[in-house]
Amino acid sequence: MANIFFRYGDARNLTFALGPGTILGWPEKFHIFHPLRMFGKAPDILCSHARFNKEPINWLFPRKTSKYVTILRNPEDNYESVFNFAQLGKSFGLGVALDSLEKFLDKPIQSYNHSRKDMMMYLARNPMMFDLGFSFEYFQNLTAVKEYIQFLDKEFDLVMIMDYFDESLLLMKRLLCWDIEDILYVKLNERQDKEKATRLSARVKENIRRWNKADVLLFDYFNATFWRRVKKEGPNFYEELSTFRKRKQEIQQSCLINGTRIQRAYHNKFVKGYSVRNDLDENSKRLFTILIIFLRITKYSGFSRVCFGNFLFWQGWGLKYEPNVLLMYTILGWPEKFHIFHPLRMFGKAPDILCSHARFNKKPINWLFPRKTSKYVTILRNPEDNYESVFNFAQLGKSFGLGAAPDSLEKFLDKPIQSYNHSRKDMMMYLARNPMMFDLGFSFEYFQNLTAVKEYIQFLDKEFDLVIRTFCT
Repeated sequence: MANIFFRYGDARNLTFALGPGTILGWPEKFHIFHPLRMFGKAPDILCSHARFNKEPINWLFPRKTSKYVTILRNPEDNYESVFNFAQLGKSFGLGVALDSLEKFLDKPIQSYNHSRKDMMMYLARNPMMFDLGFSFEYFQNLTAVKEYIQFLDKEFDLVMIMDYFDESLLLMKRLLCWDIEDILYVKLNERQDKEKATRLSARVKENIRRWNKADVLLFDYFNATFWRRVKKEGPNFYEELSTFRKRKQEIQQSCLINGTRIQRAYHNKFVKGYSVRNDLDENSKRLFTILIIFLRITKYSGFSRVCFGNFLFWQGWGLKYEPNVLLMYTILGWPEKFHIFHPLRMFGKAPDILCSHARFNKKPINWLFPRKTSKYVTILRNPEDNYESVFNFAQLGKSFGLGAAPDSLEKFLDKPIQSYNHSRKDMMMYLARNPMMFDLGFSFEYFQNLTAVKEYIQFLDKEFDLVIRTFCT
């Protein structure tokens, strides 16, 4: 699935929410700090492995303009795959043999413990519900499970079924208004045969369903909704499905070398891969290579605490208390209002301090710094000295064609309306009128609306715990 979305987005120069690895903060629920910094751009696609978390995901991908898609698999096959691929038998001290699953399921309660430090332990029960954001604390609360399934039904536009992958892709194609070429695929990252427990006994299957009751309820519910949806598509759905499968088979037969090869997925895990025929023309070879490539996300060496020379206050205090300071050079997205994409990525850690130059924007700042646990402080200066300082420091006289001499301020103020124009591309032009109100988030469109000005001042009075006045010159 990720390969399909990466191909689609890459071909259209779309932006992805990516982490430093192949996962986004997992096993924690997804948070806005988990993706790498977007440098001011909102992401178009999130298809990396992440735990669903409604509020931050709704923030990044507004429901009115986004489509939410996920995929499930029947619980028996899914749990066997997860258990053996993640080597949970080894984690539970049962070895890595294929019968370790059966041994575990005989007495799961004695082995299962979420307090273990092994990250894969979170997959040991109801892994699909866990990935969809449900807490393991409520796995045995069937009322909570059913309520959460209803919640997911409202959140997702399409829940695909891995067992019917072609049908699922076709539903997604129609939902997203894609073309057949966009959903072509070959099977990727399939486990080696020696790692598969191909024949699960009826007893093991029953034990899997009993142990993963929440996943069973989840799958049964969305499997039913899936087929109701297919039925609504009408007879032409199966006609298009036949066309899709025929096209997929044509590409595989013309481009693949018979047989499979083993390739590294990550760390010490190896999976089945494919080889492309050497006698293909360059266009065909490039096209098919995109279909089979295993996309690895480059791991960035990042940081959670950064120190720039001009933040002297933090340098002295921070060396003792080691706070996380939200930075991106000396400004954060200015002249745009502050947004969660502007800071450098914090690698899963929430910031403690924001002291870079940023335009106030209540919602994202309240999100990063909750009002109940944060103090909001800003600083003002008397307007005469502040404006003279801003005008000359930003060389606004030069921007207005009045030169850089000290008297350019006076010349500008004699006829400001003739010179002042916010449509100019010079970034400093945003400082040409009411720079303090602008930095505090007030739009220049309302500068002459005194009622709006006074209302905004009252709003700021409620938002800030302290407004300091500076006397510096």
